[in-house]
Amino acid sequence: MVSRERPRRRRGKEDSDSLLNILGVTSFECLHEPLTASVDQGESVLIKGVHSKDVLSLMKIVAGVIPPTAGVVTVLGARCNSPEGRSVVSSFGGSMGPYLGATLLQNLLLYQGVLEDWSSRNSRANEVIEEFDLMSLKGATLRTFNSEELSLAKFACFYIQHARLSCMFDQIDLEKIDNISRVAEGLANLRSQGRTFLWISLPSFLRESATKELVLEPKSAKG
Repeated sequence: MVSRERPRRRRGKEDSDSLLNILGVTSFECLHEPLTASVDQGESVLIKGVHSKDVLSLMKIVAGVIPPTAGVVTVLGARCNSPEGRSVVSSFGGSMGPYLGATLLQNLLLYQGVLEDWSSRNSRANEVIEEFDLMSLKGATLRTFNSEELSLAKFACFYIQHARLSCMFDQIDLEKIDNISRVAEGLANLRSQGRTFLWISLPSFLRESATKELVLEPKSAKG
């Protein structure tokens, strides 16, 4: 879960106008050279590397799941593994996901957090359900959904979260053209609002949308 809380910006060398700052970072696998990079709001960034474990470790560091073995990663000036940093980062996929025993509406209410009153959250949940053409499934539990419906429901739960930076761990697995269009439009809408995305692998329908690549260079033999 994420909230609307914005972390306090810290003055000093870690502070900049970028949303995400990576300074001399290495991961637990330690198979790549230290990475230094910055990412601005609204960007769609693909992380690449020879070793997939390095890529996954970097994503976990940005998501605040694990700390780096060296270096610093900050989002809006707060370290990503601090409560302030995690409050503005969301993830698609990974170990957490919607509750299959709850209805779509219940999940969408839950994924918004509790900073707004119930009426506002309910109104927003119904807007998203209509936006993704899921009205007929509004009161159904997710475990009754077919694979296409479940994939769209998972994205809807992700989409409704309040976040500034999103780590995309899993593919968005959809087959129907209408659903693909809805998701593509939804992602474009979030980016227009300043949401930034980090991807391990871009879906085929988004391959041309990357604005930047972060490349983890293999560790030199001298290292």
